[in-house]
Order: sequence, then C-alpha cells, then structure tokens
Amino acid sequence: RPWRGDWVNIMDGTLTLSLELMLMAGSLAAGMTVDGNTISIIGTCILAVFFSLGIAFPVGFLFRLLFCRKKLYQCFLCHHKEDAAAQARLLKMLLQGKHGRRVFIDSDDLRDLGQ
Repeated sequence: RPWRGDWVNIMDGTLTLSLELMLMAGSLAAGMTVDGNTISIIGTCILAVFFSLGIAFPVGFLFRLLFCRKKLYQCFLCHHKEDAAAQARLLKMLLQGKHGRRVFIDSDDLRDLGQ
C-alpha cells in the first residue's frame, strides 16, 4: 500500500483506473475518421463505465465497512514458551504503553501447557 489511509488508496486506484481507461479510449480513436454519431456513442459508453465505477467503489467500500470483520489485535507475538516469555511480555508492555497498540501473545489464552 503506497498510502497510509484506506480512503486515499481507493481514490488513487480509482483515478489511475480512470486515466488508463481514457488513454485506452483515446488510443482506439486515434486513427479513426468518424462522424458525430459515433463519437456520441463512444462518449456515452465511457460515461457509463465511469458512472458504474463511481457507484461500485463506494458501495464496495461501504460493504467492507459494514460486513467485514475488523481485527481484534494490531500485533501478534509468538515466542518460545520456556526461554522468551519475559521478553515477549516486555515487548507487549512497550507496544501497548508507548504506541497504544492492542497486542496478543500466543500464550495469553492458553488453557493447557501442552498446546
């Protein structure tokens, strides 16, 4: 992801796709000698594609916001049970304290040591 925010990534992808579509439409029409009726049909098709993309992207983004499961934790730590438990707890405390991240250690929900 080149940008930090999801909305900016979506806008970047949409603008890039629209520019590519305009370049493809322009390259198709470069060597053509056409009348006004053909140009209006091509323009209508391009407008329909842009309009459908303008509807599809916000609907897809809204669907993702409403129905996709959000992450419960921002970091997951896995460690060797016998030798690195203290270091993992320290790293968890540092990540939670200084950066405000929700951290899960693989032994937080351990019910049996044989797991």
